[in-house]
Amino acid sequence: MQSNKKVIVEKTNENDEPNTLETLIKIEIHPVESKFVEFFATKSFVDCILELSSEQIHCHRLILAKYSNVFRSYFIKHDTTDNKLLPPPYVISDKALSQIIDFCYKSTISVDSSNIVDVFITSAMYGIKVLTALLSESLLNILDNGNILDYLPKFKIQLTDEAIQNFPELLDNYRDLRDNIGGICDIISKNFAFISRSKFIDNTPLYMLPDILKKIDYKDLYDTAVFESKDDFVLYTIDKIVGDSEISTLDKECLSKAIEWDQENSYLYLTKYRLNWVLPSILRPILAKVFKSRQKTIQKVDKIVGKLKSKIHSNFGVLDLLQIIYASKGETKVESKNVLSVLSTMWGTTSITNPALSGFVQLTADTDGPLSSFYDPRNVFVQDDYSYLTNSTCDYQNPEFTHYQQKLTLGFVFDKTVGNKVIPSNLKIDEIKYHLPESVKKETSKITIMYDTNNPGTGIKLVCKPSKDQATYNIFSMHVKYVEIIGKFELE
Repeated sequence: MQSNKKVIVEKTNENDEPNTLETLIKIEIHPVESKFVEFFATKSFVDCILELSSEQIHCHRLILAKYSNVFRSYFIKHDTTDNKLLPPPYVISDKALSQIIDFCYKSTISVDSSNIVDVFITSAMYGIKVLTALLSESLLNILDNGNILDYLPKFKIQLTDEAIQNFPELLDNYRDLRDNIGGICDIISKNFAFISRSKFIDNTPLYMLPDILKKIDYKDLYDTAVFESKDDFVLYTIDKIVGDSEISTLDKECLSKAIEWDQENSYLYLTKYRLNWVLPSILRPILAKVFKSRQKTIQKVDKIVGKLKSKIHSNFGVLDLLQIIYASKGETKVESKNVLSVLSTMWGTTSITNPALSGFVQLTADTDGPLSSFYDPRNVFVQDDYSYLTNSTCDYQNPEFTHYQQKLTLGFVFDKTVGNKVIPSNLKIDEIKYHLPESVKKETSKITIMYDTNNPGTGIKLVCKPSKDQATYNIFSMHVKYVEIIGKFELE
C-alpha cells in the first residue's frame, strides 16, 4: 500500500452507544488496481481459489500477495498455478475472511460490534497492517469493562503445526498480534476488581494473562489478605487457569513473563505452585541453583552427622517420632522414618530406598513407586550434579516431574509420644516444647547441627539429656520451625 494514499474512516452511530458503533473504512486505490475489482466480480484471470467451508473465493495471487505477507511468502515458494485451490491456513469465520478478501480488492470494509473482533483478528493474522491499525482504534471504542470478557474467547487462537510449517509468517503475525493488544489488556487490568473472576478464568486467552495480571492495582484487591505478594497472586491465578492442560510452547513463552524469575528467592515458588506452564529454560537454572547449594553442604553435614551417630546409642531411635517428610506444612501424613538412618541416607549414600528422601525433597504419601529421574541420587549427589541439571535437555514440564515438583518441601510430622505426652500427627502449629524439671536441665547435653548459618532461626532444635550410664540420650525438649526447600535446619 502506497503511503500517500488517502485513508477515509467514516463512523455512523445512530444510537450514540459504543456497542452499536458501525465503522466504514475506505482507502483510495490506483485506477490500475481498480481493474482487479472488475476481474474479481467476473472471476476473470483467476489464479487462486480460496476454499472455505461455505464457499470458494476466486481471486488473484497478485492482490493477495500485495496485502498479505502470509500469502506473499507462500506464493513465492509455490509459484506454480497448476493447482489453484488453496485452503486458507487460518479461519476464525468464513465471513470475516471473505470481508478481508473484499477489502484487498475494493479497499473498503464495514464493521460493527458483531463482526469487528473476527475481522480484526483475521486482518492481523494475515498481516494486513493498514487495516489492522485502523480496526484497532475502532475495536477499543467498542470494548469496555461490561462486554470485554464476552469478546475474549475469540482471541484464543490455535495454530496447527502444518499451518505454521507451510505459512511461517502466520506465526510471526500471531506474535505481533499477541504483543500489540496492550489496550485490550489495559481495560481488563483497570477494572479487574469489578469483573467476574470465574468469567475471567474461563474466557481469557493464556497469552494475555501476564500483561493483565502484571498491570493490575493489586493493593485494591481483596486478595492481598490471602497472598504474601503480588507475584504469589499472579502465579496462583495462572496455575488455576492452566490446571492440568497441555499448553503450547507459544503460550509458555508468554506465561513465563508473568514475573521476574531472577529474584533471589524465586526458587521458593517451586514449593508453592505447579508452574507447569513455565519454560524449561527458565526453570532449569533455578533448580540448578537449589541443587548446587545442597551439594556444597553435603560433606560438612555428613561429618557432623557421623559424630552424632557415634555418640548416640540405638535407643535414640525415639527420634522415630520425627517423620521426615512433612508435606505442605503437615497437611499430608506419611510413614515415620528413623532419623539416624534418614540422616545417613540423605547425606552421602548412593542407594536411596525411599524416593521421598532424595535430595531433601519433601513428597506426599502417594509417592510410592519409581523415583523420578530428576531426583535420582545420581543426579542429586554426584559431583557437579548442578551441571547435569543446567545442561540437561530433559523437559521439566513432563507429568513425572511436576508430580514431585509440587511438594518440594522439607519438614517434620509427629506421630509418637514423649514423656507420656501425645504428639499429634500432622502437626500444624509452628512450635512445640516439652521440658523436664529445672533440676534436670543442668545435666543437659546439647548436640548442634547447623545447616545454613546465613538463615538463623529456621529449623529443628533437639535438646537431649544423657542417661546415668552415659550410653543413651533421651529427648526432653523440642523446638520445631518450618524448614524451607534448601534444607536449612539445626539440631540443638
